[in-house]
Amino acid sequence: MESILTSMPEITLEAPAKPEEAEAEPFTDSSLFAHWGQELSPEGRRVALKQFQYYGYNAYLSDRLPLDRPLPDLRPSGCRNLSFPDSLPEVSIVFIFVNEALSVLLRSIHSAIERTPPHLLKEIILVDDNSSNVVMMMAEVLVLVVAEVVVVLMVGLVADL
Repeated sequence: MESILTSMPEITLEAPAKPEEAEAEPFTDSSLFAHWGQELSPEGRRVALKQFQYYGYNAYLSDRLPLDRPLPDLRPSGCRNLSFPDSLPEVSIVFIFVNEALSVLLRSIHSAIERTPPHLLKEIILVDDNSSNVVMMMAEVLVLVVAEVVVVLMVGLVADL
């Protein structure tokens, strides 16, 4: 199934600064660089560390992973061998997030579309729980149609409940 997500340009975004944090030192002894990133330039290390501090995970690496990377099937063998009727009802998939790296959301959408039988996937709903992330604020106006699946972005609704 071809989707516009596969043609997305590489995302290289710097994480927004958290107001309560000072500027990150580019060559700290962060655990981020214990087993990864030694080959990065000083600027790359600075951006990677800033994203790591903001998101709490390696968003710099996440931004460079392909949308369609292979994933192992981690289901127990009993579950892998189950079969289901084709006449199951359609599903809506809901992703709720706040200040999430765009690459993670794009991969999640791509995985949901690629791993769900097309006749079962009604829609994907993205619920932004009041992100302060500039990328998410720019994406608030988007309603995408990807591989004939409606992807709807709802902003700030969860916090208001």
